[in-house]
Amino acid sequence: GVQTCALPIFIDGSATHRVIKCVKGESRETIIEDVELRNGFNAQFGGGMYIKNSRPLLKNCVFTANETPFNGGGIYIASNSNPKLIRCQFAHNKSTATRTEGFLGGGAICVDASNPVIDRCAFTNNQALMGGALGIVNGGSDRETVVTSSTFSSNLGITLGGAVYVESSPLLMTDVTMTL
Repeated sequence: GVQTCALPIFIDGSATHRVIKCVKGESRETIIEDVELRNGFNAQFGGGMYIKNSRPLLKNCVFTANETPFNGGGIYIASNSNPKLIRCQFAHNKSTATRTEGFLGGGAICVDASNPVIDRCAFTNNQALMGGALGIVNGGSDRETVVTSSTFSSNLGITLGGAVYVESSPLLMTDVTMTL
């Protein structure tokens, strides 16, 4: 018979590089599954992953200890992107900014002018100036972030939004649990 062996797969940014980019219009056929993205770093946006003008599907992924001084320690989602995240975990991701002008946040995920679907995900011990786990900005009537059946625990928003910070953006949350 056929034998299979499930090995843990991880991509480590060594605290010097972003781990993955989807910036060329990747479709839902782009599937990233069962991968840990860890120790990613970018000096601007998205320490672990940067998604721009794309719609990838992320399933069972783990984002650990990714960092940026600006927005989206784990993932930065921008420019009308529509990714779908299913059963992903976000732990110990950070946006390390300390200045207060402009938006600086989304320790795990920053959503900027996009409409992601986040389903059955867990956010634990993420940190940012605003929106310890999730920061959502620059939305519009056609850019709604949807979060379902997810948990937020022990996230820190230093000035605003311990778990979630939303500015001028529609957000639909269903069956979500938040704890300190």
